[in-house]
Amino acid sequence: MRSQPSLSFRASYSLRVPQEQLIRAVLSTPRTSIAHKALSQPGHTSHGRLDPWQHLYETIAAGNLEQGDRPLLVVGVRNVLANHRCIAYTARHSPRLQSVLGEDPTLSQRPYHAIAINPQGKLTIDEIDGRGEFGAYSSFCSGVPAVWDSEAHGQLMRRMIAEAADQAHIYHLPRGNHPDANDDTRAAWTTMHNTFMRVLYEPREVAADALLNQAERLGLQREHNYFHAVLGIDGSGGLALHVAHGELEEVGNHLRDTFDLARGICFENSGSISVLFYPEGIRSLRADPSAPQGFALDEPEHSLIAAPNKRRAGTSFLILELADASFDVLQP
Repeated sequence: MRSQPSLSFRASYSLRVPQEQLIRAVLSTPRTSIAHKALSQPGHTSHGRLDPWQHLYETIAAGNLEQGDRPLLVVGVRNVLANHRCIAYTARHSPRLQSVLGEDPTLSQRPYHAIAINPQGKLTIDEIDGRGEFGAYSSFCSGVPAVWDSEAHGQLMRRMIAEAADQAHIYHLPRGNHPDANDDTRAAWTTMHNTFMRVLYEPREVAADALLNQAERLGLQREHNYFHAVLGIDGSGGLALHVAHGELEEVGNHLRDTFDLARGICFENSGSISVLFYPEGIRSLRADPSAPQGFALDEPEHSLIAAPNKRRAGTSFLILELADASFDVLQP
C-alpha cells in the first residue's frame, strides 16, 4: 500500500518576456550526442548534463554571450538531446542536426516541432523537416506540441502522441520510481515505448494510428496530473511560458488563451522543469582557477518555479539576455 506523502503540491506559473525587452536568445546544448534517458528506470543519469551555470560558462567561452551585467533568464529545454524526437541544431557547432545516439533525423518522414532562433536573433516556432536545409536558423530545438494553430482536440492529440517519446506525459503510465508504479504499469509503458520506437520515422498519420490503437488495446487512461512546461512565441516575437499540472494540451491551451498565441511546445516535465533568473547577469560568475571549469558561481540564481524533485543538471537550456531586471505582475 502506498504510504502517506510528507508533501503534496500543485502549481500554476506563467511569465512573459516582451520582444522589446529581449536582447538576444542563445541555445546551449552538448557538443556531442549522448544516449537517451532510460525512462523506465528509477533515478536519472547525470551523463552529458551540466549545471546551469556551467552552460553559462560554455556559452561565454564560445563567444555567444557578452561578459556584461545584463540580467539573464535561463529556461530549461531539457528533454532536448535526452529523448527521441527532441533534436537540436546550432550552426556555430555543426551544420548537422544533433539527436540522441541512434536517432537519425534525416530519416524522419514527419516534421519536428521546434522553437527556433533566426540569424537576427528573433524567436519563431516552426515545423522543421529533418531532411531539409537550415540556413534560415542560427539554432533550434524540438519538443512535443501542446497547442498548434487552431487544431481541434482530436487532431492535436494525433500530433502530440506522435512526438512524445515518454508516453507517460500523455497517458497515466507510472514507471521508474513513481510511487504508483507496478509491474503492470511498467509493462504497459514499455509496450507504448516500443510502439513509438517502431514508428519513430513514419509519417504522422501512421505513427499516431499505431500509438492510439495500442493505447486502446491496453485500456489506457489519460494522465491528468503531470507537471508540464510549455513555451510559446507571441505575435510580437516575445517569449511566453506556462508551467502547470494537468493534461498536456490543457497547459498548452492556457498558454494560448493567456498570451493570444497560436503555437506552444513542451520541452520539460516534472523534476526537469527549471526557470532561473540571474538579475546580475554573468557578473554572477567569477574566475576561479580551482573550480573545474575555471569559473564559480558568485551569487545564487533565483529559481522562479521548480518541483520538489528538481534536478539541476540538464542537457540543454535556452538563455535569454534581458534589457534590465525590472518586472511586474502578469495581469489575468
